[in-house]
Amino acid sequence: MVEEITCNANNMYFAGKKTIKSSYKKESTQRFKRNLLCEIKRAQEELHDRSWKITYTPPFIIKERGHTRKIQGNIPYDRMIIHSYMDNVLWKQLERYIIYDNYASQTDKGTGKARERFKEFLHSAYREYGNNKFYVELLDFKKFYDNVQHQKLYDEIMRKVPYDPFHEYMIWTILDSMKVDVSYMTDLEYEDCLDDIYVALDHIYDDPSCLMGEKYMLKGLNIGNQGSQVFSIFYPTRVDNYCKNVRGVKRYGRFMDDISMIHNSKDFLLSVSEGMMPICEDMGLHINTKKTKIYRADGHITYLGRIYHMTASGHIIERLKPDTIHREIVKIKKFKEMYDMGIKTYESIEEQVQTWMGCYGKLLNFSQDEKIRTLYKELYGLTIKI
Repeated sequence: MVEEITCNANNMYFAGKKTIKSSYKKESTQRFKRNLLCEIKRAQEELHDRSWKITYTPPFIIKERGHTRKIQGNIPYDRMIIHSYMDNVLWKQLERYIIYDNYASQTDKGTGKARERFKEFLHSAYREYGNNKFYVELLDFKKFYDNVQHQKLYDEIMRKVPYDPFHEYMIWTILDSMKVDVSYMTDLEYEDCLDDIYVALDHIYDDPSCLMGEKYMLKGLNIGNQGSQVFSIFYPTRVDNYCKNVRGVKRYGRFMDDISMIHNSKDFLLSVSEGMMPICEDMGLHINTKKTKIYRADGHITYLGRIYHMTASGHIIERLKPDTIHREIVKIKKFKEMYDMGIKTYESIEEQVQTWMGCYGKLLNFSQDEKIRTLYKELYGLTIKI
């Protein structure tokens, strides 16, 4: 049944259309689009005889919003198969176990929903406690994507879905493409590698001669693989259930590896985070103690790229983080260099800056807004029309 749903021609076709839409300008995607029906037929045959293997693609580094990330995607053919399996089979079976306040990479959710829900929780707590003296605890997992253990992830999934040999084949085929070559490790290091914290970025430029395929670490999820999104949304569900249901933290939310909890007792929040430790240890996750912080609601709370402050009257003041504003200022200056070199037109620069101001201008204070507008006028001799 699982195989039939995944290999269904209509499901494959719509998965292929999603694949094309996500990267339609690439040459490889254009070739895939021209041969879509033939690729569907090939996928059905390879899945039926279990010969499908994910094609290796080299990883690359991107820098966005102040973060450096290792990305390793898949060719369109593999993305189509993964989409068909994840969207039509595995996600539908796992979705029922996902708590409502898990916001990442789901329909009608996302970063905006997480921020709105966080503000709802703050207002709700203010109404219940009658003041802004309650506490907010924020924590996350250290190098979450790099340290998800494949066997434990598979075991967690199979506890929730009816057993089917096709599940085993698909999940392990996807995870097999994410295993890490650690041939450079000594035998002693290899014995402990699953329990130690692994940082993929530290090994991105390893000497290829050291990666001989002799030892593999079955750990890590590739950012850029649609399967990784489903796995990462689901995997910490035990933590969600412990906090939300066992300990009764009703103002609890998680965005991928970022967790927020609100309560009027600081000791209670500390006891919840301490209770999470054995669960995380059993799952191979590591709570980042340096980033675990407890704020008072009347202070300044940094959450998902925003700074929140609740006044004594219950009003929430939301501002951008300073580094977000700094990146936009740097971008405007870079645009001027590109404009002088003839790489970008003024119209495209104006459109991008106006779009940014339209999205984030309301989160700027007076001095920040004035700084950006003054810089723009100095560089281009015109004012921002928004």
